[in-house]
Amino acid sequence: MNTLVNLKVDSGKNRNRKMLDQMLDMGQLYNLSLYEALEEICHKSSMLLGVDQVSIWKLSSDCSTLTSIASSIHNGVLQLCQKDYPRYFDLIKEEHFWSEEQMDERILQTSILPNRLELKLTNLNDFHGVFSIRCSTRREWSKDELYVLPSIVHSIMLLVERDSYKKLVTIDSLTGLRNLTSFLEETTERMTKVVETMETYFIYLKIDHFQDIQDVLGIDGADEVLKVVALRIQTLFPAPYLTARIGFDHFAVYFDTANEPRMGKGYYDKVDEALARQIMVGDQEVYLTYSIGFSQFPQHGKNAKTCLNAAQIALNNGRKKFSRNAQTFYRPEMYTSMSNDLHTEMNLRKGIESNEFELYYQPKVNCEDGLVAGFEALIRWNHPKLGIRRPIEFIPIAESTGLIIPLGEWVITQAVKQLSLWNEGHRKHYTISINISSRHFLHNDFPKYLLSQIDYYKVSPDQLVIEITESVAMMEFETVKERIHYLNELGFSVSIDDFGTGFSAFVYLQHFPISEIKIDRQFIKEIASNEKSLSITKTIINLAKQLSLRVVSEGVESIEQWEKLKMLGCHELQGFYFSKPLNIKKIEELY
Repeated sequence: MNTLVNLKVDSGKNRNRKMLDQMLDMGQLYNLSLYEALEEICHKSSMLLGVDQVSIWKLSSDCSTLTSIASSIHNGVLQLCQKDYPRYFDLIKEEHFWSEEQMDERILQTSILPNRLELKLTNLNDFHGVFSIRCSTRREWSKDELYVLPSIVHSIMLLVERDSYKKLVTIDSLTGLRNLTSFLEETTERMTKVVETMETYFIYLKIDHFQDIQDVLGIDGADEVLKVVALRIQTLFPAPYLTARIGFDHFAVYFDTANEPRMGKGYYDKVDEALARQIMVGDQEVYLTYSIGFSQFPQHGKNAKTCLNAAQIALNNGRKKFSRNAQTFYRPEMYTSMSNDLHTEMNLRKGIESNEFELYYQPKVNCEDGLVAGFEALIRWNHPKLGIRRPIEFIPIAESTGLIIPLGEWVITQAVKQLSLWNEGHRKHYTISINISSRHFLHNDFPKYLLSQIDYYKVSPDQLVIEITESVAMMEFETVKERIHYLNELGFSVSIDDFGTGFSAFVYLQHFPISEIKIDRQFIKEIASNEKSLSITKTIINLAKQLSLRVVSEGVESIEQWEKLKMLGCHELQGFYFSKPLNIKKIEELY
């Protein structure tokens, strides 16, 4: 076999090799179907390397499409097309055999970003696909980790060669249920007999937070739980139902109404109750919850695979809202949303690399005289095809993928650089406020990066205001408190954005050394016409004054609102009445 990565692990790496051998037991993997084995490799490689996601992608025969066939995180079947990402496909199709000396350099060349690493999978000079490793934050790969990777790739190719993507077992060795391949074959055969008067359903079931359970019980204990769950599913859904274990903690059920007289909410309430009963593992009581996705044939797919995938998409969509006990029926817009999110993520990575982002600035004015005191920096994406995209369209994806860290660092650099330019031009001593996500604010390197930028551009820290939302403190109270104290010591001001919209508003004032609060626009909107809004705003401003805090009111859109806020003694104002966010060229023309 000629694998792309052809390295020897020397004696100095024996410890890593033993750990790898224990995790990738080929004897055990050979007892699984190919796709189950690949899923197992992804899951255990993710644990061994300490990364967020490991996935395996298969390249189509015409080299135009990559399809995900295994992943440590189940996101459904995903595809990347050459027409959308030509540069990426050109890179992975290069034919190279890596030597020990070339490996570090070659991996860096193949990485899209420092937090993503790609290895080609080849066998007998035929291109098969990509082994992908992704971290949510920047990652420096150690030499020991790089020595482990070829062994993982070699294991994958052994499995591919042994099974040739066709020789698959039909039974899950742990639970005795069908595996994915057998399930799809049998459902496909059953679906050929479906008539128009019949309704056909797929159920995709996942144990909630099962990885946490395995961490506590160990692999053997977790296996015992899976066996009990499988038996319960088989008992609750006997023949003519078709049941299967299709992944680590994922199960599937197929049925049609010709053989299903019990369809209805009452019956499925009993199913929930039966699955939720305690499981004993030794002396340990285990209680499980489950999330379920439903789809229907032929409404949601033309074959078994697409219908099962639709049920999984429904499950994942439900889990975005409820981390436990989600029950969701598939809707076509769910696929559109998932596809858009994937393309946004890939385009985001390219956008960061290609410098497609820009800061817009909205003035903050003195409430007494209306003169500009500073600006809030707001990121915009100059998408080459879609034009200007606002943060709401891409920030949630950036946060969920970890791209919010490099994006946030870009914002810091650009804002500090702009302050430096203004200082050199002897302009007024402006401040710039920047919005920092909770994930970035709590990142270990955040203060260090702030200091590096103000030192490099020779800017005073009191010119940069760090804005966070109330939701940050709800995550790790003490950690946030310590972080704000430390930033104050360094000379930075911390502002609470959208103040008054969360349950923790006054907890912030009591415990956190903040310098400024920004009253949310929902209180300002009716301040000139609604006495309750006026009273609430007055109370917030008076309280802030007692605590020696600056107050900024957002969303000011009329002279009447300005006059009311001036009467109440607000310090600064921000809103469309004064200016919408503008690019730097227009800002410098106006101010």
